[in-house]
Amino acid sequence: MARQTKKSDTGDGHLSLSLERHKKLKRARRRADEHVPESFQLRELIGLWGAKRRSQELMQLVEVDLANHGLTARPGLMQAQPADSIKLVHSVEGHERLSPTVGALPSAGAGIEGVKENADLQAAFTLMLLKDYSQVPVFSRSKNPVLCGAITWKSMARAMNSDPNCSLTQAIEPCDPVESHRELLEVIPEIQDKGFVFVNGNDGQVSGIVTTTDVAQRYSEAAIPFLLIGVIDTLLRRTVAENIPMSLINTLCSPEGERPKDLVSANNMTMGHYKSVLENPEGWNRLGWPVDRAAFIKQLGVIVKIRNDIMHFNPDPLPPDCVVQLKSMISLLRDHSRV
Repeated sequence: MARQTKKSDTGDGHLSLSLERHKKLKRARRRADEHVPESFQLRELIGLWGAKRRSQELMQLVEVDLANHGLTARPGLMQAQPADSIKLVHSVEGHERLSPTVGALPSAGAGIEGVKENADLQAAFTLMLLKDYSQVPVFSRSKNPVLCGAITWKSMARAMNSDPNCSLTQAIEPCDPVESHRELLEVIPEIQDKGFVFVNGNDGQVSGIVTTTDVAQRYSEAAIPFLLIGVIDTLLRRTVAENIPMSLINTLCSPEGERPKDLVSANNMTMGHYKSVLENPEGWNRLGWPVDRAAFIKQLGVIVKIRNDIMHFNPDPLPPDCVVQLKSMISLLRDHSRV
């Protein structure tokens, strides 16, 4: 489908966008030098590059441009929630996590209801019933409330078993919130142990809760696309290995003639390698497929982006038709290969 041309797609529009971006990034660098970093909403920030939605390719471009100005984003661009305020700080002050953070889960920034430490236990009990909560946070009575702990069904039962007339404070279970920038893999053991963790947002206040259900749901949402991408990877690897010799594969994956140290067999190939091999006419013609090479490579690029979004835990929703696209690619590969 033809895409309508926008002003930003024209030469003048592109130049205007680049100048505006450069101007704002220069100002952000000055603010970083003054230790008062510039803040942007995620949509506002990526809008400087004429985009509305994150992709791995776009984020790499943004990170390079930021680095050219001595800047980096905090929180990381792939982990930030759409409503997060992103600060541009000196490159030495922040770094990107390679694995997903706790804050990448939507529930970590969705807010949460709690009770004050001077409330009746009945208030916590009622809130948990009405909202179907398994736990609620307990906050101090101070002007700037701090987290005192949590009331859970287990802590409530334990307290009432010891004293049927127990107070709310007797049922509080100690718990320390985790920072949203913590890597999820580091926090999963604590989530498994307690069943939940409260999460501190960028302002240092509790911004949400992550439970075992949230983790399971987030991974289950990516499970089907992840498994389909695994099938695509297997089909592409077998197809390339059966039709193209490794000597040619290494040549096409390393145009300058330097053989990649890790590419000793087809089993070491990545999606990027498949794309490099098949977008070259010499590699593509070895397949002998009655398929348009340009259209196939374009769709393979879409598959690579979906794969990167899943592997980098992009909090933005996957395209609604991504499963259809992945299954269609599998059908094409099976129909035109000998595997």
